[in-house]
Amino acid sequence: MPLKDWPDTVKSAWTQARHPLLGSLADGPQELWSEAFWRRVERGLGRYLAWRGDAPFIVERGTVREYVEGLDAEGLSPQTIGMYIEELAVWMSVIWQPEADWQWLHKLARRYKLDRTSRRKNGRIVDSEELYGLGRRLMRRAERLPRTTAAAILFRDGLMIALLARRPIRLSNLASLRFDDSVVITDHGAMITLARTKTKGYTAPLAPELVKALRRYRADYQPVLAGDGGHADVWIGRDGRTMTPRGISQRVRDVTQREIGRTLSPHLFRDCLATTAMMTSSEATKLAPQVLGHSDPRTTSTYYQHGVSAAAARTLGDILAPHRRAARPPGHGRGKGR
Repeated sequence: MPLKDWPDTVKSAWTQARHPLLGSLADGPQELWSEAFWRRVERGLGRYLAWRGDAPFIVERGTVREYVEGLDAEGLSPQTIGMYIEELAVWMSVIWQPEADWQWLHKLARRYKLDRTSRRKNGRIVDSEELYGLGRRLMRRAERLPRTTAAAILFRDGLMIALLARRPIRLSNLASLRFDDSVVITDHGAMITLARTKTKGYTAPLAPELVKALRRYRADYQPVLAGDGGHADVWIGRDGRTMTPRGISQRVRDVTQREIGRTLSPHLFRDCLATTAMMTSSEATKLAPQVLGHSDPRTTSTYYQHGVSAAAARTLGDILAPHRRAARPPGHGRGKGR
């Protein structure tokens, strides 16, 4: 959440801390903070505030536990989660409530930052074309049903997965999509445009199949979910309200687990596309940074190891298959009397 959208009380405390001559915080550890460190704290606090949404600004063990579960659901590494917790802990212990004991929050941050356990992404990588096909199947299944809430949810889920397979934008951007704003549909096609930040902007045309699906969703299914009041937000839940990033992440994980037996977070779709591109051709590899919104192509190259590991796993499987068959005991896999 950008600073301008923070709750007034939090924004006021931030202003006083950043400009001590205007407030009472003339001395303190923050006097030694660099501009880069201030930006880190702003980032971490803004992310927590965005997660809280309209709820009051409260930092307790229970809320932090839910927050961490949401970060994990996005597919973030333990080290990244640890950094976000650390930035929140610094704010709480130095600026917001320095008189309180925040050691538990600092310890939680350290525990995650020191966690070197692999998330084992390689075992969860799925070909992006398979994911796109899944999205299309869900939408076709919805079209065969009466136009009910259940059908609208099924079509929405299919569109969400197909869009992530083709244009795997970050979760916060996915959740913020709005018709006639960041998603513009015209007679000639459709375009996703994300506002430019200090370093990044993103504009992407959509393939004809996705354009057709978006038109169908907006005309026939999104109104079923949004109700009479209408809604410019693209992703609407069963209750008629805009889906939160956490809600979208959990929905994608649930649907992929149900349909293909693998739990994929929206963020993992980025890995899947990058890996698929790396394993397809050099031309596809060159296009991957544009699709992922990477300003530096070297960022995409970090996914190369997933592609190498996936290829190695398939090769190993081909080698081992004859040996597995030869090692089976007589009659294995055959029913009695056959």
